[in-house]
Amino acid sequence: MKRLLAVIFTVLLILPALPQVHAHAVSGAIENLTWDYAPETCSLTVSGEGELRYYSSYPTDTPPWYDYREEILDITVSEGITALGQ
Repeated sequence: MKRLLAVIFTVLLILPALPQVHAHAVSGAIENLTWDYAPETCSLTVSGEGELRYYSSYPTDTPPWYDYREEILDITVSEGITALGQ
């Protein structure tokens, strides 16, 4: 019984340290571009026409997907994007 309680207690201590995965897709628009973050595939897609602007400094100037930066494993940039950053 003590061993079972120790295992349960250990799991409860470790759970908050695990990365949080957002359960629903998130999207937005930046001028004439759109972005979509799909948590089930950990992928970010940027689409539209034109340049994706440079985000210069944390914490005052960050991209809208900044909160998901540690979850993103794949990035797709559509053909209409003509430049990234500077």
